[in-house]
Amino acid sequence: MPPRKSRDVVLIGEFFLDEILSGFHSLPKLGEESFARRFEREVGGGAAITACALAKLGMRVAVLG
Repeated sequence: MPPRKSRDVVLIGEFFLDEILSGFHSLPKLGEESFARRFEREVGGGAAITACALAKLGMRVAVLG
């Protein structure tokens, strides 16, 4: 059996994938379309965002989602 890795924090929560659209020429009015120049995906959900922030601070984290 491999040795257990110790963690400073274990977070339990939901994971989401945030899809961010930006760079619009103008915001569409009701029934219109508008095209974004930029599309990004970022980690979302409280547990995932908190885990990322704690890891940046040097803590050893684990997430159950």
